[in-house]
Amino acid sequence: MPGRAPSKYLDTIDESLGADRVDEILRTHLIDPEPMRSDDFHAFLRNRATQLLDAIEKAMGRPVQGRDAEDTVDAFGGPLIQPVA
Repeated sequence: MPGRAPSKYLDTIDESLGADRVDEILRTHLIDPEPMRSDDFHAFLRNRATQLLDAIEKAMGRPVQGRDAEDTVDAFGGPLIQPVA
C-alpha cells in the first residue's frame, strides 16, 4: 500500500484540529508546514535540516561547520543556512 502525500495526510488531521492548529503544532517541532502542504519534499528536507542545525547552534553557542560546504550543497541542493531577510 503506497503512502499518502503529506498534504493529504495533513488534510485528514485538519478536519479534527483545524489547519491553523496543525500548523502551530508542526512549528513547535521545527517543521515549516508550507513545504508539507505543497508536497515539496526537497524544500521540506532543506528547511528541516536548517531548522535543526539552527537549534543545535543555539544550544552549543557556536556555529555548526559545513552548512555551506560543497558536499552539503550537493546533498541538499543548497546551503543549510537561513536566508538573510
